[in-house]
Amino acid sequence: MLFDRNSLFIKFHILTALLVFSFLLCSWATATPTEQMASDDWVFIVDEGIIDAPLSIVEQHFKDVQKADAMVPGLQTKKILQQISNIERIDYDHYKLPWPFKDRYTIYRAKEENISRGEILFSLNSLENYPFEDKDKVAIRIRESSFLLKSLPEDETKTRVTIKLTLDPGGFLPTWLINLNSKTWSKDLFKNLQKNIRKERTRQKFS
Repeated sequence: MLFDRNSLFIKFHILTALLVFSFLLCSWATATPTEQMASDDWVFIVDEGIIDAPLSIVEQHFKDVQKADAMVPGLQTKKILQQISNIERIDYDHYKLPWPFKDRYTIYRAKEENISRGEILFSLNSLENYPFEDKDKVAIRIRESSFLLKSLPEDETKTRVTIKLTLDPGGFLPTWLINLNSKTWSKDLFKNLQKNIRKERTRQKFS
């Protein structure tokens, strides 16, 4: 059996670099609350997908709390803090992160608008001074974000969903790393949405 000392040396240094990088990530994620709110790095998620369901069904999956829980990646809990009107409310979202990263939460105003026939816009904006705080979690800020649902003119049994999110995840999580995974998050949302709609149709078929 041959013993390659150069190969072992390279592997050792790669392992050391990975451990140092992991330590830095943990340090950023477990910073004190004061340090956590010092970040002002905004993350941008822009994507779109076609959902095999009419607009009315897709709309309900965005409005219904339980359906949103199963649709949004990482979402642990969603609560309606205040129902302002039939088209406007204040929501609380709790996102679960793996140890040792701190969980995130956000409080925002959500508003539904009928832009035109077959086109619905859900807009989201954080409320900075809302009288509620989760002290064991890090606050996410949301700015000028939206989900646009549009029925396809050529086939109204399908809906185009366009995501435009601008958010500050808080803490010292590296923004480049979050941006790197933003496409995965949106693709998972589309996949979950389509899967949940299929499950709902199957239940209705056999009920």
